[in-house]
Amino acid sequence: MSFPTWPPFTGKDSFRATLTAIPPYTEATAQRHLDDPYGRLAWLIPVRGQLPWEGTTPAVLVADSPETVNVPPQPPNHDLPCPPTIVWTRAALRNLWSFLQALRDAGNLGPLSLAFSAPPPHTTGDWRGSTATDEVRRPGGRQEPADGLPSLAPRPRSRPPSSRASARSESDARRHRLRRCAYLEVHHDARYTRGLRGLLHSWHHRQDGAKVFPLRGATLVLLDERDRGLVLW
Repeated sequence: MSFPTWPPFTGKDSFRATLTAIPPYTEATAQRHLDDPYGRLAWLIPVRGQLPWEGTTPAVLVADSPETVNVPPQPPNHDLPCPPTIVWTRAALRNLWSFLQALRDAGNLGPLSLAFSAPPPHTTGDWRGSTATDEVRRPGGRQEPADGLPSLAPRPRSRPPSSRASARSESDARRHRLRRCAYLEVHHDARYTRGLRGLLHSWHHRQDGAKVFPLRGATLVLLDERDRGLVLW
């Protein structure tokens, strides 16, 4: 079986920010994934909410009218760093989606797969996604009680959870938090991860005649082939 040879992407060194490995990955083990010639990874681009990895940049979705664009206020503790907020309008999201589709159709970044994941309506109130999608996903997870409260039924006493059980519980909690966010997924070959991140960093749209760079300075999460957090970048 032969694999197609894709033309090199000249912008592969355009993004030079330092990556941060997400435990249990280390910088060395994460780099092995990035260097895997046949690896498939995925960038998550938040549309609304904050993805459940500490340090990621939150996003808000606002009306298209520029006077309604409001960035959430800084937390009360001003000694803590306040991450930038990605501010989207529906027009900007449509432009980004068209840009990603053009990258996919051009083929010089290998086979790209695009998806839009929206939270269930009851978690966000009135959600109306207006962008075109190749695929719409709603991440799975355990069924939560309708009122959001844990069951009060008595449970048998058990031994303290093992480290494996704790990790599984943390993964379930992260999956549940992810269900409350809206985000885009850009699946790609690992060899193009840095180049694609550079393009997202430099992508812009125009608002009132001015260039707006929504993802410049943002910290995004990269997933491995099993949809686990790999690095923040």
